[in-house]
Amino acid sequence: GGSSPAPLPAAAASAWALDYARDHRELREQLGHNVRRARNGFRELGWRLDDSPVPIICLAARPGLDLAHIRDRLFELDLCVAHVTRYSSTPPGGALRVAIFATHTDGQIDRLLEETARLV
Repeated sequence: GGSSPAPLPAAAASAWALDYARDHRELREQLGHNVRRARNGFRELGWRLDDSPVPIICLAARPGLDLAHIRDRLFELDLCVAHVTRYSSTPPGGALRVAIFATHTDGQIDRLLEETARLV
């Protein structure tokens, strides 16, 4: 076996991103706040989630929920989440994958949670 190095543009972008993150502590702190807010909100809606700081939240399929329908209705409200069924770490039945950013506001996260609550 063998491996190829990362393409130079990807390596340069990664190095820049690490420097940027190191120099902007407030963004890291805001991202942590946003992830906790979203995870706690989704827990209140019945999803079992760990306390991971990872800003991609996987909302696994649950009995009685049509994830494709939820994704479609959220999209109609300008709330974009992914519905995955064949991703390497996707649980049985698929999942909604929600990406949380440092630049999201509390209001945006609350709106996502409120609209999701209406659909579940």
